Amino acid sequence: MGAAIGSREYVEEYVNNKVTNWISEITKLVEFAVTQPQVSYAAYTFGLKHGWTYFLRTLPDIPDLLEPLDQSAISRVLIPAITDRQCAQLDRDILALPVRLGGLGVTNPSSDANLEYTSSVKVTAPSLNRSCHR
Repeated sequence: MGAAIGSREYVEEYVNNKVTNWISEITKLVEFAVTQPQVSYAAYTFGLKHGWTYFLRTLPDIPDLLEPLDQSAISRVLIPAITDRQCAQLDRDILALPVRLGGLGVTNPSSDANLEYTSSVKVTAPSLNRSCHR
């Protein structure tokens, strides 16, 4: 289904391969952003970022492994291509906010990883306990 099970070394290798692929996908979005920044933004917010949501929900302790995705691709390449300006940390934090809070919903996977995993465990653990007691 997409989660890595095994030693920490295996998980790191697995995550690094995924991150490399996602960086490549973001790089392709940037090519479109030159002439169609809204299309790139929509492709990221409604498509690409949801591709790693399941991934974030299944693996604990991976924020450090996801940092290159934000630092090398999203913050340094995609956001400047969409907004036509460089992105300082405060800008990055604001752009990560949901649209309803004044951001653009350009989330940071390394910042979201622990929250996604914890939320998943809280939701699935009670249902697992119920099924064991029947």
